[in-house]
Amino acid sequence: GPPRAGEGDAGGPPWERWLSRPAARLPWFSSLAVAVIQQVGTGFAAHGQPDRVPVDLFARALLLIGPLFMVVRHRRPALAVFGASIATTVYLAAGYPYGPVYFSTVITCFAAVLAGRRRAAWGALALLWTGQALVSHWLYRWLPPSGDGPGGWASGSGTAAWLLVVLAASELVR
Repeated sequence: GPPRAGEGDAGGPPWERWLSRPAARLPWFSSLAVAVIQQVGTGFAAHGQPDRVPVDLFARALLLIGPLFMVVRHRRPALAVFGASIATTVYLAAGYPYGPVYFSTVITCFAAVLAGRRRAAWGALALLWTGQALVSHWLYRWLPPSGDGPGGWASGSGTAAWLLVVLAASELVR
């Protein structure tokens, strides 16, 4: 028979059709919460790191990109984890303050592993670690902040250990 009012795309007010579409079921709230945490947390973290590049509009945009990729983490987990990882890598390579910038990458990594996209999760976190190692040991001469010296292998090992903990925890949850 013909569709009743409010069913499908044929009848009912437009907002009912919009809310019935799959896009309405995307994880907007959690992504917004992570965006707020990354923005506010980084603002607080920046006060204790005067030697880092001050947080500007570009840094704020990079802090929003990771949570934006979180929105598609259930439908496109590989895209989400690589997008968040690249945004985090660019943010750190630009010399901005450390803080909760990893949060969206961790969540997208969990989502990718839970969705069975292990290679994507491992690859994205390997990309993040490799990017940080390159910046810390080779590219620091040309990147901000000026006067920055080479990073120690201990800090790179600590980052690698945390990334492995995230991967192991997501594998255990799966």
